[in-house]
Amino acid sequence: MPRSAKAKKSGKAPVPATAAARVFREDVRAFKQDMIIDSAIDVFYRIGYQAATVDDIAAGMSATKALVYYYFDTKEAVLQAIITRCSELTLSTVERGINSGDTPAEKLALGIHCYAANILTNQKMIGVYFREEHNFPPALHNRATQSEKTITSRLAEVIEAGTKDRIFRECDPQLLALNLTGMVTMAFYWYREHGHLSEAELCKHFAMEALFSAGFHGNAPLDQWLRKLA
Repeated sequence: MPRSAKAKKSGKAPVPATAAARVFREDVRAFKQDMIIDSAIDVFYRIGYQAATVDDIAAGMSATKALVYYYFDTKEAVLQAIITRCSELTLSTVERGINSGDTPAEKLALGIHCYAANILTNQKMIGVYFREEHNFPPALHNRATQSEKTITSRLAEVIEAGTKDRIFRECDPQLLALNLTGMVTMAFYWYREHGHLSEAELCKHFAMEALFSAGFHGNAPLDQWLRKLA
């Protein structure tokens, strides 16, 4: 007898999935998507997006390309996921730094510190973001650009507030914000894990450079401010 006929005869309704089961499936899905994205970041960073194949991404996680295609329709979709993750993570870390400070000086220092930490910690992802920008489809390019503008605007607001409080020098806040993010961003290109300065030391260096560039001459107990991020 067909399975459907048995079910109809028994009169039993299908048992709905529990909320816990749905959450579990969603967690598994997110975990596997993250694995694919992590593998793709490594592959794209190492050999470039154009040269990479879905087989390369699958090999990087000891899986078959069928798994990649189960979660992403195309290689371009994987690239879009990487760039979306990069944009969202970068913006959220800068917001965290700014929101952790009480004064413009603290906000600027912590915002740049968090920005630098994100660049250095996620060096490969940042590298893919900037190296493969010419491969972004228009919609993705627009979203990424908007995220960059938001970061610049948030830092510019902090700089403008410091200028009004006369703790920063007179300047073009937008231009200074662009200069600061540009200075820090290039670290993805030259930073080496076992270089002259550690990641933590470099983040502090960039934070203090930001204050110096803004013309701040007050007390800057950076270690004390950094405790607000804990």
